[in-house]
Amino acid sequence: MQNFSAGSPTSFVTHPTYSTEQSHTKCVEVSHRLFLDYMPVNSGKIMLRQPNYKDMFRAIPDGERSAGKLYPLFCKSIIGMCSGYKFHYCDTKHNFPNNWRQTNVVVGLYKTSDPPKDCSAHWDGHRMWVEFKEGGDPFSDEVGGPMRKRFLERLSSHAEMAMGRAHRTHIYTVLVIGTFARLIRWDRSGAVMTDKLQYKEHPEILGEFFWRFARMTDEVQGYDATAQLVHPGTKLYRLMDRMTEKKLPELLDYIRTEFQKSIDAGCCRYQLAVEDKERVTRHFLVGRPLHTTPGLVGRGTRSYVAVDVEKEVFVHLKDQWRYAPDEDGGQVTATQEAWNAIVQGTRPPGAGAHSDQPSKLVHYRLVEEEVGRPLSEFETGVELVKVISDCIMAHEDAVILARVLHGDISPGNMLMYPMHVANQQGFTQHMWTGLLNDWQHSALIIKPCTAAGTSRIARMGTRQFVSRAILDRDVRQPTIEDDLESFFYVLVYYSVRYLKHNSKDVASFMLDFFDSYSFSNGEYSCGCSKRSTIEIAALKWTNNREIVFTGEGSHPHPLNNIVATILLWLQGRYRVIDHDRHLCELSSSGTHSQAKRLSDTRYADAMMVEAIDDCNAAQFSKAASNLNEDRAMRVLLLRAVTSANWPHNDKVGDQLLKNCAFRKMRC
Repeated sequence: MQNFSAGSPTSFVTHPTYSTEQSHTKCVEVSHRLFLDYMPVNSGKIMLRQPNYKDMFRAIPDGERSAGKLYPLFCKSIIGMCSGYKFHYCDTKHNFPNNWRQTNVVVGLYKTSDPPKDCSAHWDGHRMWVEFKEGGDPFSDEVGGPMRKRFLERLSSHAEMAMGRAHRTHIYTVLVIGTFARLIRWDRSGAVMTDKLQYKEHPEILGEFFWRFARMTDEVQGYDATAQLVHPGTKLYRLMDRMTEKKLPELLDYIRTEFQKSIDAGCCRYQLAVEDKERVTRHFLVGRPLHTTPGLVGRGTRSYVAVDVEKEVFVHLKDQWRYAPDEDGGQVTATQEAWNAIVQGTRPPGAGAHSDQPSKLVHYRLVEEEVGRPLSEFETGVELVKVISDCIMAHEDAVILARVLHGDISPGNMLMYPMHVANQQGFTQHMWTGLLNDWQHSALIIKPCTAAGTSRIARMGTRQFVSRAILDRDVRQPTIEDDLESFFYVLVYYSVRYLKHNSKDVASFMLDFFDSYSFSNGEYSCGCSKRSTIEIAALKWTNNREIVFTGEGSHPHPLNNIVATILLWLQGRYRVIDHDRHLCELSSSGTHSQAKRLSDTRYADAMMVEAIDDCNAAQFSKAASNLNEDRAMRVLLLRAVTSANWPHNDKVGDQLLKNCAFRKMRC
């Protein structure tokens, strides 16, 4: 496996951002002057030749609020500042559900040399966009909660599509609300915006913004300089076409097929530059990503089947944002050294504590030799369980040999890869094994079962699959138990989505279990559905019926027992956590001597002092102990794979409605 990386800063914002209950997109407000000063032009002399902006918007009537009437007048007033560019109306109605109110108008700014050929929203082509909104300002209290949330979701979704369909570091927006406006800069850390301005009274602000923007380089406008478009007729374009006909072994032909799909007609092709360990720049060709992580804020992960230009072979390329090396450098280096130790089967030396520094994001690319298949392409339930057990085995090796916790167990980080194995009769056959990848977010274990760095807690994991303890901040440092809980959620996610069971309302369960959250005292925490599932140790649909996977004939599906067993372990874990929290509350409430006596005894004795039944205490403690190491869960899954009576055709396809508009729910 070869790993290459390239990094560049993502944002000029160094002061804290804030997020609202209505939106998970982080925003920060700055002055117009600061905003404009961070838009450097090619030459400082150009700024001395700015035009006179006075009366630039005189054609716009005072009090005009209609977006449909306002946008042509606004664009005509501005276009003189944007030599070499033109505005183009964007039809966005296909990007959102039919019940969304379509009174807003979106206009993209394009190079005159590369205009769109229709009214579709060409998010990969426009340099920036102007959004005209009727009504109040969504960044103030002028708009009510539901409408405000809805518009902010729409606005950030536009930024997400623009960032996701082209290789960008950031993108600019002008939000126009009648005769008021805001300037916005979006990136993977959130949004930076100016306060609301009256642009007819102060035309010099918008005038200078568009004047500067039209005179900035592509990179300063937000385009990634390490990603270059591959144009038809070029040598690289022909190489990509030729690779679609490359002969591969039958087991690996899915790689060629996926690459062929990624460069279908209409898909932009790119050459991506990646720097290897010897500081040599390597180049890779990609089309449409196989997988993208939803959401604007965060890693923005995109996975590709790529072509190594030099070797003309297929590789896997992952493009994402991560925390800066100057912040995480010691931890990342130590983690890499720990992984090197696995090869020799030895334990690495201990690492120092991780410092708590302000978070910064850098752009990062990882290239891997193995091109796996998504976990969603498993063929049967037993294959799904087998692949997940392989990933748990890899996790166990990392913990034992390298003292490393993965920290981001999620569907996108678990792949299937074909291997040839010999059976007892000596015949070779192929089987799918599990690959656990994306170890760049892992953390060293500084004490038994616990990862280093309290500041890393908020950064580890994909939110839908992280443990309840991390969501509730019940643990200061990630543990093995947290990773194992995430493995369980991945199993639930794919089983409910693809296997036979006793309900058709998969969408409601997925939204309620994986995407809901609680919000109290200014903090987000675990959603009600996931919390109650653990408390009662039962997985249920939204109508309170228990989830039952359908077996073959009179045989129950083995998954039912697996799910029930692991839920009992999780229930035990959180009963232990609740008890420990209760001890802390006793100590802080003045009963110090009692708390001290309790803390000096074993857990079962403490439960007895608290008048909790001894049998239940011992039962919960024993159940929780199964999550102290990987072995118990690995053995549970492997025994089920080798001995249980599995149905042959239990996968029924994707039962999650593709046209469902999922939004985060607050309990």
